[in-house]
Amino acid sequence: MKKYIKELFINNEAARFVGIGAINLIFGYVLGIIFLISLPFHYAISVLLASILAVIFNYFSNSKFVFKSDYSSKKASLFFLNYVLIYCLNILLMSLIIEMLNFTKVQAYLFAMPFLVAITFFIQKKLIFKTP
Repeated sequence: MKKYIKELFINNEAARFVGIGAINLIFGYVLGIIFLISLPFHYAISVLLASILAVIFNYFSNSKFVFKSDYSSKKASLFFLNYVLIYCLNILLMSLIIEMLNFTKVQAYLFAMPFLVAITFFIQKKLIFKTP
C-alpha cells in the first residue's frame, strides 16, 4: 500500500501538478484577500498584485516540485505567457458556455476549469519544463 501511495502521489507528475496547484490556489486566494483588506488601492490593483505574486510562486513551486526543473528566465517568461493564454482561453470558453449552454458565470467557470487545468499541464510539461 505504501508503494502504491508513493507511486501515485510522489512519482506521478499529474498528481503532483494537481496537489501543488491546490497549494498555489490557496496561496493566491489568501494573498488576494490579505491585499484586498490591507492595501489602500482599488480592488483591481490589489487583485492584480496578488495574481502576479501567485504566478511567480506557482512558477517556482511547479519548477521544483512538479517538473523538477532548473529555474531560468526563459522558462519563467514562457510560464507567464502560458497564464496569459490560459486567461484568454478561459474568457473565450466561458463566453461560449454561457451563450450556448445558458450556464451562469460561476457554472461556466467551474465547467471550464478541468479543461484549462489539462491544457495548462500539457503546455507546461511539453513546452516549458520539457526535458531533452
